[in-house]
Amino acid sequence: MSKAGQTPGFVPTTVLGPQKIAELPYRFPLCQGGCTRYSPSQRLAQPVNLTVVRQLLQAQPTPTRTQLARELCRRLELRDAKGDWQVATTAHALRDLAAQGHWTLPAPRVQRTGTYSTPPKRLPSGPPERPTSNSATKR
Repeated sequence: MSKAGQTPGFVPTTVLGPQKIAELPYRFPLCQGGCTRYSPSQRLAQPVNLTVVRQLLQAQPTPTRTQLARELCRRLELRDAKGDWQVATTAHALRDLAAQGHWTLPAPRVQRTGTYSTPPKRLPSGPPERPTSNSATKR
């Protein structure tokens, strides 16, 4: 990543000051003036980052999809506004770019079918009935 103050993000450097920036536990995304923040899919689509993903996919043993997404978040500093890693968004971007033909991802370890073993119970249609109680009607 680039030096502090040059990375697109949410916090202007004038708010924190150079002393506070050095005390941050990680490189918080900073910007000067009007900056734009790129999404993980936009970041991964950059030619340099496409090469990084291809190199990670050639590693032995091949990382799982989640391991790959976590490693990319770490290397590219993909964090949300709270500072959490954007693993799910990065994994989604990896799947989208794989669908575009940039690479082939390893098979998912867990196959999600999206079906229930038993169908969900439906609620009765119409408004719910009001309970009737003798004590509620007395005043």
